[in-house]
Amino acid sequence: MRHGNIARLAVMATLCSSLALPAAAFGETWFTDGELGGTATSAPEPDEVKPNAGQLKYARDEFAAFCHFGPNTFSGWEWGEDYGKKGNPIATEYMERLESFDADGYVKMIKDAGFTRLVVTAKHHDGFCIWNSESTEYDMGSTARKIDILAELSRACTEQDLDMGLYLSPWDIHDKSYGSSDGDADNYNDFYIGQLREILGDPKYGNGGKFVEVWMDGAKGTGANAQDYRFEDFAKVIRELQGPDCVLFQCGLQSEVRWVGNEHGLAGDVSWNRVKMDPSWTPSSTEVPWNKNIKNDPTVGADVSVGDPAGEKWIMPEADARITSGWFWGENKKAPKSITELSNMYFNSVGHGAPLLLNVPPNDKGTVDPEIRQRTLELGENIKQTFDDDLTRAGGERGAATAKVSGAWQDSADYGPGKALDGRDDTYWSAKEAGGAQSIVIELDGAQTFDVVSFEEAIQNGQRIKGFKVSYRDAGGQWVEYASGGTVGAKRLVRGAPVHSDAIKIELETLEGKVAQLTEVGVYKATKPFEKPTPIPAGMKTIDNEGEGGMTAEGDWKHEKQAGFINGTSMWSKAAGATASFTFDGTRFLLIGTLDPGH
Repeated sequence: MRHGNIARLAVMATLCSSLALPAAAFGETWFTDGELGGTATSAPEPDEVKPNAGQLKYARDEFAAFCHFGPNTFSGWEWGEDYGKKGNPIATEYMERLESFDADGYVKMIKDAGFTRLVVTAKHHDGFCIWNSESTEYDMGSTARKIDILAELSRACTEQDLDMGLYLSPWDIHDKSYGSSDGDADNYNDFYIGQLREILGDPKYGNGGKFVEVWMDGAKGTGANAQDYRFEDFAKVIRELQGPDCVLFQCGLQSEVRWVGNEHGLAGDVSWNRVKMDPSWTPSSTEVPWNKNIKNDPTVGADVSVGDPAGEKWIMPEADARITSGWFWGENKKAPKSITELSNMYFNSVGHGAPLLLNVPPNDKGTVDPEIRQRTLELGENIKQTFDDDLTRAGGERGAATAKVSGAWQDSADYGPGKALDGRDDTYWSAKEAGGAQSIVIELDGAQTFDVVSFEEAIQNGQRIKGFKVSYRDAGGQWVEYASGGTVGAKRLVRGAPVHSDAIKIELETLEGKVAQLTEVGVYKATKPFEKPTPIPAGMKTIDNEGEGGMTAEGDWKHEKQAGFINGTSMWSKAAGATASFTFDGTRFLLIGTLDPGH
């Protein structure tokens, strides 16, 4: 190195800021279940605003599939169009081209990939119904083949026991009653309620006649100024026919699930399930009835719906995205996204506390392209393999991990650290008191290599955690920061560079006066395709700046540890004569460093 140069070796090309949290001091007292001698005389008080049963199920199911299929599959368009005015075939003529629909194969692929529910677009904005409807002739019943696609998918979901959701677009370009304000029998709201009753009241639709979600797209187009939706009446019909646990996506004041703010499957670093309601909202508004709080989040590079920790209603975020570039299949938009893109979606949706709703489109033959099928199954297999082996659990020659905490509710093992490792969502570790150190340490059975840390908040009691820091213990017994961030919610997935360690520590910061509660903590090694992207080219060996087989440093070097560095380490020097040397087998080498104006 030339004298006076600043060298920082084997680090990432970006610097990560840290969240200021009340850090637990090294050497502080930790308690296992066996060291908690108290008796719980009462449970921690839950928040007033918390999820209902349907919302809690969806948050824990995590991974849903979207199925867009209809005239747009054949026309190549994305949004609903008045086909006849374009000089193109009308929708029924497009659908005449469909000779068969392989519902069994499609649903099997969705189930094999690990999706927990299938949301089907029974009617998109163009108004065409993919079931045999009594409400209109703009439907599959009006085609020569009369294939009731919704019934076929429902039968397959019932036979293979896959939950179903219903997408029924309120915006309907085709029906003449849309935008009518005359209040007669043709009023569109009555028309729409009739379609809800047709589907939700018929046992041949849904999984055994049941739907777990009704999806009302927020788009409002032609006639929007004249068309007010009777959301309250919509909700009453859904509750009457499907019960209280069928969650409602964007149904006015009755909403239980909200749009995440983008169509890239990305939730923000800060993502609250609670929202502030807008007291001035009316059904004629083209906006949602809660304060959107949508902003650009640099951690994911997209607009996100943030929510509000003081919000008076629980309306959970849902991250929707597409496995291809379009919602509907098309010749010029059928290439699937890479597994790297899809893994980024997963870790920034499910991993940020929002279920991922991923669209997998059938093609114009009623099947799925081999490339789309392969990528769908590949995604599911990488999720399964990544999270199958929890390093906190006993496996092979490895024993189970031990959990320790800074304190537990009423000093009782009923809310002790072991509850975060018992594999149950209904039990949880609860911190002893609000403020101060609210921390948990997981000691593994010997040092393990991992790159994913998962932890889940006990959202059945509400959402309280506003910040976290994850650290790992190095060979010298020191805690090294691995990651820090905002909210936790249903699940937080921290993905970083692989490290070899025997313990992790999670420090939590909560809303004022609230105790931290975690239901589960897990530690994993991601599959190769699911690893966090690295600047090291594939096939190149990493020679770290320190450790066995690393660089030999001479002179005055300053050594640092931080999660953003490759292998968590770096070193820098301003000293004259400071050198670093290494040996390698090969024909070339790269020095990886970062611009560092701080030294």
